[in-house]
Amino acid sequence: MLAAGSTSKTATINMPVGTDIYAGAIVKNDQGKLIRLGLEENGQKIHEQLAADWWDGQLGSFQQRALLLNYEGGSTLTATVTTANELAEAVEVEFAFQIWQKPVYDTDDNGNLVPGSC
Repeated sequence: MLAAGSTSKTATINMPVGTDIYAGAIVKNDQGKLIRLGLEENGQKIHEQLAADWWDGQLGSFQQRALLLNYEGGSTLTATVTTANELAEAVEVEFAFQIWQKPVYDTDDNGNLVPGSC
């Protein structure tokens, strides 16, 4: 939640490890303001701040709507929300993540690939 009268907010989330991690976000009650969202890991940018519209294409599957991050998880991410002007009312921002794992395969007695166990 970006409070009324403020211009920025940060929050953290512990991310599990994955092979492909997608991030999406929506902003409720944007009041016509340009709201920018970004992600960092240990002070290093995972994704530059972009207008909230970039984070939600609003059509298609989650993967089509969200941004594929150059990030494999296993650490704490910091989400940053900023706007150039103070807000008259609070703005609600919701980030969502989809984490894909590489499938694990074993071979059966005939040498065929079969789903394995982790």
